[in-house]
Amino acid sequence: MDLRRSLFSAATEAQTQRMSSRLLLAVILLAALGAGSAAVAQTPPGPPSAPPANGGVHTIVFETDTLRTGPIPNEIIQKMGPIHTLQGAEDLLKQNRIPFSWQHSEVDSASIPIDLAMQLNNLPPKEVFVLKQGEGWMIGVVTGKR
Repeated sequence: MDLRRSLFSAATEAQTQRMSSRLLLAVILLAALGAGSAAVAQTPPGPPSAPPANGGVHTIVFETDTLRTGPIPNEIIQKMGPIHTLQGAEDLLKQNRIPFSWQHSEVDSASIPIDLAMQLNNLPPKEVFVLKQGEGWMIGVVTGKR
C-alpha cells in the first residue's frame, strides 16, 4: 500500500515526497519511543575521551518533541503537508479543537536501524514528521543532537 497516495492524495508530488520522508522517520522514532526505557538514551559515565561502551561505535542521541493525538480527520492531516514547524502543527490542532499531549524524548541512534538513523540525522533541523499510531497520530520534530 502506498501511504503517500492514501494519506496525502491531495498533496503535490513535492509535498508527498516530503511527507513520505516524515512518515518513515516517524516510524523510526515511534519504534524507539515505544520500545520502553531501552530506547531512552543515557549518557555513559566517564571522561569525554573514553571510548563508547557499545564496541567503539559512536552514536547520536536525537532529542525530540512530539505531539500525540487521537483520531484526526483526513482534511486536517492533508493541511499538515505544507507545515514545517511543530508550532504550526500545534496551532492547526488547536484551531480545529483536536486534543493532544506533548512529550520531550531522547532517542539513541543505536536503538534504531543504521540506515534509518542516517535519514533522521539528515532531516532538516526541526522539520515536522507525522505518523499514524493506532487510532491516533504522532507529530514531532528533532530539536537537537549530541
